[in-house]
Amino acid sequence: MSDPKETIANHSLSAPEKKHRRFWVGVTVGLGAFAAIVEATIINVALPEIKQQFSVSHDQLQLLATAFLASSTVFMLVSQWAVQSFGKRRTFEVTTWILLFFSVAAACMPVGWFIPLALCRTVQGMVAGVIQTLSIAILIGVYPAAERGRAMSSYGLGVVLAPAIGPALGGGLVDIFGWRAVFLLTVPFCAGALILARYWLTDTAMVETKADTQDFDFIGLMLVLSVFCTLLSGLSFIYEHSVVTTVLILLVGVAIAAIFVRREMLRPNPLINFGLLRYPGFVAAILVATIYGVGLYGSTYLALLFAQVIVGMGAFDAGSLLIPGGIVLAGVLMFSGKITDKVHPRLITVIGLACFAGSAMLLTTCTASTTFWWIAAYLVIGRIGLGLIIPGLNVAALKTVPHHLELSAITLIGFFRQLGGAFGVTLLALLVENRERTYKAGGVFGDIGAWLIARHGFAEGFIVLVVGYGVAIVAAKRMRPINNPGAVAAVTS
Repeated sequence: MSDPKETIANHSLSAPEKKHRRFWVGVTVGLGAFAAIVEATIINVALPEIKQQFSVSHDQLQLLATAFLASSTVFMLVSQWAVQSFGKRRTFEVTTWILLFFSVAAACMPVGWFIPLALCRTVQGMVAGVIQTLSIAILIGVYPAAERGRAMSSYGLGVVLAPAIGPALGGGLVDIFGWRAVFLLTVPFCAGALILARYWLTDTAMVETKADTQDFDFIGLMLVLSVFCTLLSGLSFIYEHSVVTTVLILLVGVAIAAIFVRREMLRPNPLINFGLLRYPGFVAAILVATIYGVGLYGSTYLALLFAQVIVGMGAFDAGSLLIPGGIVLAGVLMFSGKITDKVHPRLITVIGLACFAGSAMLLTTCTASTTFWWIAAYLVIGRIGLGLIIPGLNVAALKTVPHHLELSAITLIGFFRQLGGAFGVTLLALLVENRERTYKAGGVFGDIGAWLIARHGFAEGFIVLVVGYGVAIVAAKRMRPINNPGAVAAVTS
């Protein structure tokens, strides 16, 4: 898993120097991860204004969220090949520069150019997917295996603080400067990551032989990208086209997915290593990661939209709902990684999932009269859960596979987390749209119907998250480690 050249470099350092280097490597990839992930959720606070400015429907509008998530999910699969071909630092720097460029391009987009704006979001997502997986690979290359929980906490600061704090910062900028400002928030974090990368990241490849880097499955990448585009397009067409058209598009997506799976199973160097599915514990980890992605991105989408559309908050106030949770989350991450290194990570993951499910259940009770601080308090509970899930899930997942498959395992966990986010946001948006249409048509009556109508479909969305996280808790208990004696010594300090 660790790079041989980097391991030699680490051995040449004294213990204090190693600790110092780990800190700054963590800061570097934390900034990069923050810049990559903040764009996934910060767009939510600008959606109402973009909808008005660009004159698009709600189901079209959600493409700005799902295009980013879908492309980042697909291009996570490019990370391993890119690192093997170009090295860690070079890959990190190039992808960060691309993210910076297209963030500025999106901010400069003329009003009415919705498709070009969506394309900018797509490219942002592509490089964000590479940066997220690469960040984990860089961290576990400088931390010993016994301290991986702490490494995952460093990564978690970027991954979870971005959707927690980003919308608040973006909301304030939107209220002052308009929707374009949400794309410029990425710029200083990209700049900081690029400066630090020159000093603290090594430019070594993950493999020694160039033969392993040339056989990249570009056809497979195009197939999986086609699957995402087709399925997400089919879902977004539900209210714009006939049922027959929608079903046909979805069936095409399923057929392409079947071709992709068959192709990958026959390749010696697959884009997705389906051989990992022979490990039951890792299959359970994939299910947890998928549901976790639905909750992470879906809850942020629902909560911020509910605050603006139903409660009537401005963009800054809505985004500020996540600030208390972000502060608490940072505190949780300070010790959750250390606890994960001492307590079984499955237990930490289960506790985190339970906290998040409780948060979603409380959010179902919110109405137009619910105050700012009650909503923020409910979100705090969920953020405590997220602070536990990040290190617990990643460390537990790595224990379920042999050491030599860990990079593939990391890639798949990230892939399915983003997969859950992409399709979760889409399906939750469609659910809210469906319920609103049903209520306007007068299709629900009685006390329960009145309770649901008062929440305009958002309650059902949070109920879906509660049920999903209940399933994830059951799956998390099945993330049983395998006998992997080489793992402890594999990543040295």
